Amino acid sequence: MSYINTNEQIENQESGVSGSLPLVLARGTGRRKEAIAQVKIITGTGQFIINGLSFTSYFQQNPRSVLSVEAPLQELQNLKHLENLPEPSSVQSLLKKPYVDQKTTVFQQSEKTEDTILEAPLSLEDSNNPLSNFDIIVKVRGGGLVGQSDAIKLAVAKAFCDLNPDVRKSLKDKRYLTQDSRIKERRKYGLKKARKAPQYHKR
Repeated sequence: MSYINTNEQIENQESGVSGSLPLVLARGTGRRKEAIAQVKIITGTGQFIINGLSFTSYFQQNPRSVLSVEAPLQELQNLKHLENLPEPSSVQSLLKKPYVDQKTTVFQQSEKTEDTILEAPLSLEDSNNPLSNFDIIVKVRGGGLVGQSDAIKLAVAKAFCDLNPDVRKSLKDKRYLTQDSRIKERRKYGLKKARKAPQYHKR
């Protein structure tokens, strides 16, 4: 099964793009509130770029947003054998079937404090990291940082499922593929907000 997007091949041929440029392996789109995130996974060295900035810089060192974006990537790392990953010479074998450690359950997760998150954020460039062969490029617009972080989390999870369908079950069990459809409720006429009403006067 080939993971190469044929549309990307057509675009490269029409625009005269040489084969030396990074190959787009998968795409994903995520939404949350007013935020829309578009993710591309390309061959690279483990960079995570959001609108031209590193993901920690873009989220202004906000632990909640950083941890939200890291969540699906941490899950993917737990599914991999670090020593058995192939080199990215063959696009079809960039991601192998996930390995699940039977000694680790989904409830045994390390609790990170805010200081730990900011001092040691997730690094994809580590040579021991199974995701170090990929670059994650994100374009996000609309909403605030919290909504954007949730949109990026969903888009990253979808992109890796497109790259390797074998990781879908693990990501779905953690609800990383479930879109949060909650949005701000609209204001109604005669009310101050969605449900807040003026003070009632009997006379």
